[in-house]
Amino acid sequence: MVRRWFGPRPIYNDPVYRHGSCGCCGCGGFNADDVAIRYAAYPNGLRIKLTIEDVPDGFTCSIDGGYPIYITEASGMSQYNGTYYLDIIRSQYGCIFNANDFAEFDVAYNMSDPDFDYDINYTQRVRIGSRVTRTTPFLARVFASIGQFSPDYYDNVVLSGEAYGTFIHPMIGLAFEPTDPDDYSAQGFDTDLISGATIEEKNAGWFVERLNNVVSGNLRFYLTSAIADQFPMVPDFTASEWDGISTFWDTGTSDFKIAGTFTAEIERL
Repeated sequence: MVRRWFGPRPIYNDPVYRHGSCGCCGCGGFNADDVAIRYAAYPNGLRIKLTIEDVPDGFTCSIDGGYPIYITEASGMSQYNGTYYLDIIRSQYGCIFNANDFAEFDVAYNMSDPDFDYDINYTQRVRIGSRVTRTTPFLARVFASIGQFSPDYYDNVVLSGEAYGTFIHPMIGLAFEPTDPDDYSAQGFDTDLISGATIEEKNAGWFVERLNNVVSGNLRFYLTSAIADQFPMVPDFTASEWDGISTFWDTGTSDFKIAGTFTAEIERL
């Protein structure tokens, strides 16, 4: 009589590992305390449903030191709003394997100064996507991500010779701020293989024991640190010389404002 093998059969596909066929648990992973657990398999597939609402379209801000006046304009941020369906890659056994699905759009930026006579356009590219991380061959986390970078910032701004772009013309991103602190939230960096630009990612999602839970909360503005190689604003946003920053900055609390809201959930297909 042929007996079924109930031991683990890990399959290594560097740099991503998947567990493969494991008759003893079906699918498994490690929770936040690094304890091995089980979770229900997804035989018909799964995806993240991410809904973003209430993000404004942009801002116009300036700083007037008497001479000159530095003006920054951003438009197209309302493209964040909407519902995104982000597919997760499964192994042939229904295990959560990997994720690389994303939607992409551009936020248009302009930096200008009527006194120094420059007027430069550049792009903030936004990727809203899904991610999976693993601990050895086992699943660790599934999460939604917002990645931001600029494919033309170096050519348009840095090579322009205008040294003020990196610390006086802010580029503003959006970051997840889950209501439940147990929902995973972190920052990471990656590289866009086409442009070579550094992608700055903000993430929110689930440890494996919370895959069926809905993750929700706010999106908060922040000053990006990678896509424009920005130094801290000089002076920073607490200075009275700034004008028009009220879209993203709260002068009362000296902190970045809430940009909108989000809800993310795992959908079984």
